[in-house]
Amino acid sequence: MSLRLGLALGTLVFILWAPFVSLACAVFSAFRFRSFEIIVIAFVVDMLLLPPGHVPLLTLCAMVLVWGCEPLREEFA
Repeated sequence: MSLRLGLALGTLVFILWAPFVSLACAVFSAFRFRSFEIIVIAFVVDMLLLPPGHVPLLTLCAMVLVWGCEPLREEFA
């Protein structure tokens, strides 16, 4: 199993039980890989947990995290 797949599965597994662990997995994944799956996972969590009509904050934060880390990822690659 690759590191990228393990981080994505860890993010999914710990979303409801330990959100800080899933956040750590998402941040590490965003620093290490071009991780579009973090945006998809955040969208799914927003759709599951937010009532209709609210702004999907996790999805927006995931987009900022993934695209904001792009220069750092390219610098250290």
